[in-house]
Amino acid sequence: MRVPLRKGGVQRPRLVASLLAWAVVATLLLLHRSYADVQTCLTAAAREAGEGAAPSAEVAAREAAAALQAALAGAQAQAAGPYAGRYSDATREQIEALIRAPVGLYGRVQKGGPPANFAFVRAHLTDTDPHIREEGIPATMGPPVFRWFAHAYTFNKSLGHSNRALQSPIPACHFWADHKYRLLYVRNFKTAGTSITISLGQKELPMYCTVSPDTCANKCKGKQVCFENIVNFEELKRLFKEYTVFSFVRNPWARALSSWHHVHKHGMNPPCFDSFGKFAELPSRYGAKCLAEQGCCKQRFGWLLEHIEAQTTCLFDDQGRPAVDFLGRVESLDEDMQDLVALVNSRLPPGVAPLRVGPMPRWQLGVEKLAGKQEELWRYYSELYLNSTTALADVRSYFHADFDLMKVADMPS
Repeated sequence: MRVPLRKGGVQRPRLVASLLAWAVVATLLLLHRSYADVQTCLTAAAREAGEGAAPSAEVAAREAAAALQAALAGAQAQAAGPYAGRYSDATREQIEALIRAPVGLYGRVQKGGPPANFAFVRAHLTDTDPHIREEGIPATMGPPVFRWFAHAYTFNKSLGHSNRALQSPIPACHFWADHKYRLLYVRNFKTAGTSITISLGQKELPMYCTVSPDTCANKCKGKQVCFENIVNFEELKRLFKEYTVFSFVRNPWARALSSWHHVHKHGMNPPCFDSFGKFAELPSRYGAKCLAEQGCCKQRFGWLLEHIEAQTTCLFDDQGRPAVDFLGRVESLDEDMQDLVALVNSRLPPGVAPLRVGPMPRWQLGVEKLAGKQEELWRYYSELYLNSTTALADVRSYFHADFDLMKVADMPS
């Protein structure tokens, strides 16, 4: 039966049909639209359904809209996770204390097995092909990348989406070996890697060594150590077992801010910048932007992600044990480097001279105007967190593995 037409030729749905249709629309909006959009459409639904209807029907329509709004609010609360409200009353001084705190697990540790899901990690490393001279291209572009992208690009915290399991498959690490000292350096981005490799010595990535072999090892001149990039899976498994494996790590809250600044400066174009509070909701969304929005990024999406993702992916085995022999703290770079040197020298192969490392250089790549002004930098960092109502909790949720495995203090004192 045809539905009678309104004046002007527009069909006027019956009350029940209208309510059902708007329920479907609201459900779709819950998946794809913002909270404000949902509220607007629900209000319109109640008004449309109530036009010309009995008062009881209008009340029912408004109650249905209110129920959907309540369900949305519940989803938002669920998205906030176990950290919702934990930091809402934190002062600037308390926030500064949180982001300055070094990790609780450091120094010499008992090495377990290789990194968890190691074959998967290796399959998604970037810069593994020496014949492709462009950084940030993963070794594998398969279903895990596509699934992550689908969720990350449509992420909307206001609709109850949680960031806790939306890390990308791209790891934040590269592996570098020195065969004279039998060292394997698990280098995570944004953890003083430039300072460490300048001090110790490191070759260029294979892609650059292929085209310029004469300059490949220039950064090793005059150095005792000369790290080279290792990507072969079987060789990496052997080196994790036989070599002294080390890495340096950093407070996840401070590192998230450093990553945000760094990718703005070197990886993205200004029209695509998010505020730090928005970035913290889902850090890997920046990588999804680079895949989806032409012109957003100066670098490949993998380059952004490896400067953002968690530190612990390559540092702990499938039982939660360290996959390394030594963890240094960026916050105590000189002190911990000397502890590492002592460990290396206690394991010297025959005929190899003791390793010596002087004071470490400091690089402020993210906020250059505050280079050499560490106290001002801490204040600036803490104010960025203070100006967002949820950034502390969002970073705690997204980088939960870093906080938990590295034993980072996460309660305001």
